[in-house]
Amino acid sequence: MRRIALRDIRAHLGRTALAVLAVALGVAFVAGTFSYRGLLTDTIDDVIATSAAGDAYVRGSSETVGTDPIMGGTATVHENVPATLADVVATARGVAHARPEPSGMVVLFGADGTVVTTGGAPTLGMAFYADDARYPYLSGRVPTQPDEIALESRTAKSAGLTTGDTTTVVVDGQVRDVTVTGVSQVDGQLAGALIVGFAPDTALAAFAPDGTVPQIAIEAADGVSQTALRDAVAAALAASDAPGASAAEAVTGDTLRAEVRDGMDGMIGFMQIFLLGFAGVSLAVATFLIANAFSMQVRQRRRELALLRALGASPGQVLGSVLVQALVVGVVGSIVGIGLGTALGAGVGALIEATGTPLGGSVAPDLQTVVLSLTIGIVVSVLGALLPARRAALVAPVEAMRDDMPTERGLRIRGILGGVTVALGVGALVAATQVSAERWESMLDVAAGDGADVAAMLVALGAFTLVVGTLVLAPLLAKPVITVLAWPSVVLAKPLGALARGTVVRQPRRTAATAGALTIGMVLVSASAVLAASAQASLRDVVTSDLKADLIVSGYPSIPDGAVSAIDALPEVGATYPVTSALTTFAGVDGADLIAEAPASLRTNAVELHLVDGDLDATAHGELLVLEAKAKAAGWKVGDQVTFGPGLAPVAGDPGSVTLRVGGIASSAAFGTLTFVPDGVLATASATGTHETDVVFVDAAPGTTVADTKAAVAATVSAYGALSVEDAEEFASSLADQVNQMLAVVYAMLGLSILIAVLGIVNTLALSVVERRREISLLRAVGLGRLQLSSVIGIEAVLTAVFGTALGIAVGIGVASALPTVMADMGLQSLVVPWGSLGVLVGLAAVVGVGAAVWPAVRASRVPVLEGLASE
Repeated sequence: MRRIALRDIRAHLGRTALAVLAVALGVAFVAGTFSYRGLLTDTIDDVIATSAAGDAYVRGSSETVGTDPIMGGTATVHENVPATLADVVATARGVAHARPEPSGMVVLFGADGTVVTTGGAPTLGMAFYADDARYPYLSGRVPTQPDEIALESRTAKSAGLTTGDTTTVVVDGQVRDVTVTGVSQVDGQLAGALIVGFAPDTALAAFAPDGTVPQIAIEAADGVSQTALRDAVAAALAASDAPGASAAEAVTGDTLRAEVRDGMDGMIGFMQIFLLGFAGVSLAVATFLIANAFSMQVRQRRRELALLRALGASPGQVLGSVLVQALVVGVVGSIVGIGLGTALGAGVGALIEATGTPLGGSVAPDLQTVVLSLTIGIVVSVLGALLPARRAALVAPVEAMRDDMPTERGLRIRGILGGVTVALGVGALVAATQVSAERWESMLDVAAGDGADVAAMLVALGAFTLVVGTLVLAPLLAKPVITVLAWPSVVLAKPLGALARGTVVRQPRRTAATAGALTIGMVLVSASAVLAASAQASLRDVVTSDLKADLIVSGYPSIPDGAVSAIDALPEVGATYPVTSALTTFAGVDGADLIAEAPASLRTNAVELHLVDGDLDATAHGELLVLEAKAKAAGWKVGDQVTFGPGLAPVAGDPGSVTLRVGGIASSAAFGTLTFVPDGVLATASATGTHETDVVFVDAAPGTTVADTKAAVAATVSAYGALSVEDAEEFASSLADQVNQMLAVVYAMLGLSILIAVLGIVNTLALSVVERRREISLLRAVGLGRLQLSSVIGIEAVLTAVFGTALGIAVGIGVASALPTVMADMGLQSLVVPWGSLGVLVGLAAVVGVGAAVWPAVRASRVPVLEGLASE
């Protein structure tokens, strides 16, 4: 039986190749994800090794929330230590050098006078030491004066600067004219980050104004191990009475690098889960294709399989022969998929490098990736073929003597099951939208804020159930829906349209199975399109209804303080309303949160805040003004006492911790989950180094037009880096563009599943042509031309593709319609169905159908008439 299965593969290489390609594309996404992860992991390891090259480090012994000094981003970090501790540890045995490491974000202007940027990577300023032999100078020397800088070689190349050139930098919000004193060589990966070096005293004054740094790097003398160095430094700290020594700890360089790596692995793991979700969709679609292909193969080989049964083959042997074919498809498809995935990972890496973020490492798959990819490909293939294989095993030997094909079973039971499943899915979606989060919390006795999670889970469950129910119900929907869809072709292309319609509706199970793969992809595409359109409309509504200021100034990563002062000094500006935020930790609430300070006039003159409870002027009375989304998540109400501070577990009465009453709760989609604090509290109760001016709202001076004010502000802030100055309409458009960019990524990810679905249509039509050889030949014999026959096949493909697309769009709209209610706290207030974009999807489905029909149509037109009439 094994030889029979392999012979059948050799005899039908075309249809086998399509199934192999489907598996390969699905596996490619999995292998590509792991290959890309390997590339990122190698790059991050190299960045960590370059950025944290010390043999030992001194840091605070207690933890807080803040910005990671090596990789950036919000993280749990150790407390800063006084920079003067470097003098203490420098006397310890085995210490060659001890260097404080102050660092911060700066803006560098290139030789052409524009800001130097590379793919979103940061521009970091840090201290360059004359005795640091790890970074030799290609030219020049280390900076020693406040108006001098040195550049890392790749930074110098990007900026078009070299030793002796003058340029401008923005440091600590101030514009400085500086001279490049040297270009140093950094052997290692920086992932596109730009490095600007300052004299140590200059860096400390700019990035550590309070005299504390995240860490002190220690270089060991020759022959001293990291462990011995750590112990010696720890002993020196314990014996010292210098300020901050008792609150500091010493760790080896390997320990520090391992901690940073563990934190980054968590972030990469989240991204991997996101990518594997799209891979799962592609594999589900591939499973549909394989199941449909093997179902048609079993149908075509019915007499052959029955003859094998008559000759003594057992049901198990017949089952095994079909599964052997599936196993071959899975193994070959997985091997091809691993190769494609490796190329995919390399391609993504190349695209990222083209944006100015170089990556290191290799995309070659490791043993774990190979084994996992092979397992997934084989399991998908065998599962897809299992039901058709079982059907083949149950073929009765007497069927070998029949000339007619077996009729399909009725669809009554399937219709009942599908209807019940769809009803359950719709019920879950309705429950998610009609029952408030507070009601879920009351009914299920869950904590405050968890009711929204319950609604979100119901939406996910309802969406999955609705998709499954629709796929089960699809054969019953095929005839009425396709009859409507086929009306134009029946009227305009007589009799070809009617012939195509009859073929498609004659076997609704096959049509539904072929269209099902496309339906899954289109559910996600259409739901994403509705979600994006709704998000854009909600953002525009917020800007239109809540924004009162004439202009919005924003920038990455923040707006320098000097820029705020310069804007405020312009005669064209009537008033400014800066919003400054910082990280803190609330007692009883997990993770870091943002608190913000803003002028008291912000809510009346710049942005509308809608009162929910309490007093909108709470901050003026020394109380907290909490946005509704945050209050719900934390379970706060007006009158509650809230403790917060820079530590991980703030306690009332501790130094740095602040306890304030919640004086007001307001709603505002513009500020998300911010908590506004009274003046002076931000500096006390937030983590050091996390203060940022996120946005400045600007009003034009009386008698000055908005256009003139905008021109004046733009000219002024140009000296501070890449800051944007926008009016309300421009601001709304930029937000919409960000949504479109994210949507483009989603479409690209889902494109693979659509491609696999197209292969399913090609496969089904190709197998259908073989099955209908006598019918096709008979049509040719009575006068149907080759072009007409090709047109019939094309119309069949278009009807199948449009049917699957229409079902997917209908389900996608249904699922997306529940999102505005569930995501209202996230600012999604409106439901907008982009009928134009969805219409384009239907049109693309028709084009896809035409493309999918080309090869089957050519095969059909080449069937010899007499040979086809003689076939059985």
